[in-house]
Amino acid sequence: MSLMFLIYKKNGLLFSLGVYILREQNNRGGTNMKMIGDFIQTGDWKGEKHVPVIHMPENAKAGEQFKVKVSIGDAVGHPNTLEHHIVWFKIFFHGEGSKFPVEVANLNFSAHGEDDIFTDPVGEANITTDKPGTIYAISYCNIHGLWEDVIEVK
Repeated sequence: MSLMFLIYKKNGLLFSLGVYILREQNNRGGTNMKMIGDFIQTGDWKGEKHVPVIHMPENAKAGEQFKVKVSIGDAVGHPNTLEHHIVWFKIFFHGEGSKFPVEVANLNFSAHGEDDIFTDPVGEANITTDKPGTIYAISYCNIHGLWEDVIEVK
């Protein structure tokens, strides 16, 4: 396993992310590398505690600043212990007609019980854009990996 900073493609979009790459032995003794997009999971945040939840005004629109809040465990609580926790969120915006998404926020949660101090996995970013597009939120759980949520901006 090795740490690499990658630009990867998922559903036709390019993302940049620092990730651990897993190498699998193939039947000829060589290695096959999986793409990081293969490891990003999704689901309904109302039943899956790892999916980041994107909160933003329903009337958010291009040309006006709006607040994007990302959280975990809105319906089903996620543990926040040294052994099991959310490490970070990344928020991307992919503008309509743009070649790739732009990272607009990188939120790290560093305290998971050290000296009884905890950082709750919640973060906000104020975004202004001139065009409609898509907001992507990716979360990283130290045990269950990468998860994403997506929402449109009109």
